[in-house]
Amino acid sequence: MSMTITRNWCWACLLLLGMGVVGCGTEAPDPGDTFDRQAMLENLGTNLIVPAYQSFAARTDALADATEALAEDLTESKLVAAQATWKAAALQWKATELYNLGPVDDLALRTSIDNWPTNANALENAIADGTTINEAYVHALGSSSKGLPALEYLLFDKEAGNAAILEQLEDDAKRVAYLVALTQDLRTLAHTLYDAWNPAAGNYLATFTAASGKDVGSATNQLANQLLVLTEEVKNQKLGIPLGKKSMGVKLPNNVEAWRSSTSLELLQANVDALKNVFTGQNGSGFDDYLHAVNAQYNGEALATAITNQFAVVEQSLAAISVPLQDALETENDKVETAYAETQRLVILLKTDMMSSLGLLVTYSDNDGD
Repeated sequence: MSMTITRNWCWACLLLLGMGVVGCGTEAPDPGDTFDRQAMLENLGTNLIVPAYQSFAARTDALADATEALAEDLTESKLVAAQATWKAAALQWKATELYNLGPVDDLALRTSIDNWPTNANALENAIADGTTINEAYVHALGSSSKGLPALEYLLFDKEAGNAAILEQLEDDAKRVAYLVALTQDLRTLAHTLYDAWNPAAGNYLATFTAASGKDVGSATNQLANQLLVLTEEVKNQKLGIPLGKKSMGVKLPNNVEAWRSSTSLELLQANVDALKNVFTGQNGSGFDDYLHAVNAQYNGEALATAITNQFAVVEQSLAAISVPLQDALETENDKVETAYAETQRLVILLKTDMMSSLGLLVTYSDNDGD
């Protein structure tokens, strides 16, 4: 699931900014904005974004190799190896999906890589209906029948275990071919994105770092919006929907991301870690430095400090959940509710306080409120 990014100007936001209105609890920042945004973008692009895409491409290489080895030798050891490489690729994607701008957006590849929850009926029909099942066949299919979630569906069975997966593969050569084709398509998409960003190839990195203004189309504004989009997705889709926030309190454990492999919490933590790294710049310039540069304050302390501290609280709330997320909905529901509430607080700090303090515009609609 993903939220729709719009490129329409938000006139209400412009009016509020023009009136000097800032977020609740936020004191007006220093009007002198001399922060080096290009240096921040160069750090984030060179040290976070490009390496993330490079690592994702490498992990899809390993995944393709492992599934091809499994296809040739349908044994549990080969299945376990394929499962491990799927998990590594999925975790790396969660460290990468924040960067939903530029090539991945222009080529509309995000949902082809990761569109959940899996549509099991569509996937089974794609296997049954395929005459020649290869990478080209998979590539032409809708996003609900391919990508990381489809691979998880074919590689993991939470209830029946690995024996059931191997039996399904042994009984259906088309299923094996589909599994291999899925990984080949995913590998191609991953390399397409890395090549697009790679300074030695498409060099979108140069385009990204040069767009260092504050207007709605700038890399600064777009990346800030992606921070908000993914944080809200963690809150609303990855925690809220399973908790029943949109189903009148009825919990939906099968709407947990990656429930078949019981990796939901790890994937969530990878998302939050990526968000924090972009905010702090990791070992270089990030949005926290930008907030310090404009002297943004929140309830008597630096806004950057308040946001950094809230990231830590969110991480702690996720770490406190001791069982797979779909199980925690029943056995540790209070802890999941806490993670949801703390993520909501982070959303408000980023969306209301950070954006207004930096004079940036929220350009997407989540239709959910804060």
